[in-house]
Amino acid sequence: MHITAEADLMESMPDGEIKNQINKVPSFLKNLLLKDVNFDFKLSLPIKAADSNADQVEDGGKTLIWHVSPLQMNKLDLTVQVPNIRNIIIIAVIGLLLIAALLIWFLFVADGPDSAIVQDHIAEKINSSHQFYLWLAKRCYG
Repeated sequence: MHITAEADLMESMPDGEIKNQINKVPSFLKNLLLKDVNFDFKLSLPIKAADSNADQVEDGGKTLIWHVSPLQMNKLDLTVQVPNIRNIIIIAVIGLLLIAALLIWFLFVADGPDSAIVQDHIAEKINSSHQFYLWLAKRCYG
C-alpha cells in the first residue's frame, strides 16, 4: 500500500483572525520569524515500512519522522506491505474446523457409545464358556 500526503501548514490553518494576521505579514518577515521553528510529524506503525521519504527512521523501520516546514508544501511518502488478513482468517477458520472435526471423531466415533456396547457384548460372549463355544461353532460352521 502506497500513501502520499501533501501538507501545507499555513493553508491548513482554520480560517479566522489569526490566519488573517499571519497572511498580512510580508513573506521575508515570515521566513525570518519561522526559519528556526521546527515541526516534526512522527508516525508509529505496527509493521515495518517498506519505503518512505522520512527524514528519520526509528524502531527498526516502524517509526517514521518527517521534519515539516511551516512555510512550504511538504510531501510525505510511505509504502507498507500489508498482510492479507482475509487469507489469514480463512486459513485459521479451516484449521479450527479440522481440529473440531478430529476432536468430535475421537470423542464420539472412535471411542463412542456404540463401540462400548460392542465391547460389552463380546465380553459377555467370552465370559460364558458355554455360550462362547456355541457362538464359536456357529461362526466356524455356519
